[in-house]
Amino acid sequence: VIVEANFEAFKSYVAGELQRYDVVVTADTLADCKKLATELNKQAADIKARGKVITDEAAEPITAVKDQIAAIVKMCLDGREKLTQQIKTFEDETRKLCDQLLNAARSELWASTGVLAEFQRAQYADLVILTNVTGKGALTAKAKQEVQARVNADKQLQDQTNMRLLMLENTCLKAGMISSLTRAHVETFLFADDATYQARLDALIASELERQRATEQRLREQQAAEQRRIDEQRQHEAEAAQQRALDEQAARLK
Repeated sequence: VIVEANFEAFKSYVAGELQRYDVVVTADTLADCKKLATELNKQAADIKARGKVITDEAAEPITAVKDQIAAIVKMCLDGREKLTQQIKTFEDETRKLCDQLLNAARSELWASTGVLAEFQRAQYADLVILTNVTGKGALTAKAKQEVQARVNADKQLQDQTNMRLLMLENTCLKAGMISSLTRAHVETFLFADDATYQARLDALIASELERQRATEQRLREQQAAEQRRIDEQRQHEAEAAQQRALDEQAARLK
């Protein structure tokens, strides 16, 4: 308010002083008017310079406050950065611990349930999260149950595969096949769902039976041809023997 009042008084003073320069420019007053214009310009420059000194002095406390505020803000941001780094370190270490615990739990369950390497398929990458580790650094019950369920799925696949291979020979013999199919024959669909497995197995057995029947037919034809050859040879030999006997008999009668 004081500053505004002082400025108003100064403005009134300047306005009064400027009345002296409110003249009409004529040929007679031209030179004087130029001098007056120069004088006004000098006064304006002096006022501007003095004003700068005054505003700089007035700005010093504000600048100091700004600097202090900036320093306090920096303290807060530095503290936040330190805290976020500690949070990141803690979370990274916790996730690493979670990964180790899940891996150990999975290995123990594979061993205890007898899951062979071929069927060890359970994955746990999606379980490596902060909430799966307790405050004491152990797996949560929920995480353990999920790993158990996935290992059980491996065990179920192993049992199912073993049962399919065990029944494969019986199924083939029952269908009438001479030689049973092996795992190599069904490998491409061995791990399919029950419906798909059975459908493809039935189709494969049907194909093998057709091939077997064709082979048996060719074998029968070959055997029949061989038998005809033997019969013809025997007949030829018998006829030849008979002819020799007749020839010998005729020779004696002469």
